[in-house]
Amino acid sequence: MAVVGVGVGLYPTAARALISDHFEARRGGAFGLHTASGDVGGGAAAGLAVVALAVGTWRIAFLPVVATLAVLLFGVHQLSREPYTIETVPLDVRTAGGRLFAESEVRWLVFAYCLFALSWQGTAGFLPTYLQQTKGFSPALASAGFAGLFLVGAVVKPLAGDLGDRMQRGRVAAGALALGALALGVLVVAQSTAAVVAATALYAVGLMGFPPVMQAHLMSVFPDASMGGDLGFARTVYIGVGSLGPTYIGFVVQHTSYDVAFAGLVCGLVVGTVVVGWRTQQGNG
Repeated sequence: MAVVGVGVGLYPTAARALISDHFEARRGGAFGLHTASGDVGGGAAAGLAVVALAVGTWRIAFLPVVATLAVLLFGVHQLSREPYTIETVPLDVRTAGGRLFAESEVRWLVFAYCLFALSWQGTAGFLPTYLQQTKGFSPALASAGFAGLFLVGAVVKPLAGDLGDRMQRGRVAAGALALGALALGVLVVAQSTAAVVAATALYAVGLMGFPPVMQAHLMSVFPDASMGGDLGFARTVYIGVGSLGPTYIGFVVQHTSYDVAFAGLVCGLVVGTVVVGWRTQQGNG
């Protein structure tokens, strides 16, 4: 599992750096397709597990995974423009962190990304329970609402990334966070099933539209020589902060209510919207 974790940790940032090299002019759209494929893969993995357990033991599910990874390894090898070399690479995390936070714009944008990640992880951990406990949804309907986040994301991410390539990325990213904050606020106060479903769908549009646009923007801000390392360090920061989202929800619910907890996420998204709009506009100036 440790080896799997190393692979899982190394791949996403390196893949985004490779995509940046291949698609400099349409980086947002490429990031959108790349991140949307993760949503499609997550749904496919769930279906694969169901089929595997229906026809045999859980071990069967890993066989197509290994085969798929082998095919992907060959495909990435064929697409690579760089030769293979064996050499010592210095890894200085402290220098990378200092370089990342030396720029005021980057510090603020990573802070905004942390607020997004906190909201996303909190939602992912508790949305089905929230819909059941406060909106009266059945377990099946609540699970369908949660699955809808990923279905919407698979469609929205490429569109948002492409929109960011055609417009000013900071405005698109800020607009996505604003839509997410508005929709989540409506979700908190909504009572009818139709209103809750609509708010959840709009929340998914806003929340899922943010990552490809902001990641493409960050890659354009980072120096070319270190953009992969800088993005990797930034991902470590905002994923680490975001992992506290479920803890935040659980703590607040224990002492108050789900509505108060999710209202706190709304506040975080509002702050993130202001920060992204302010810093990207200032950077353009």
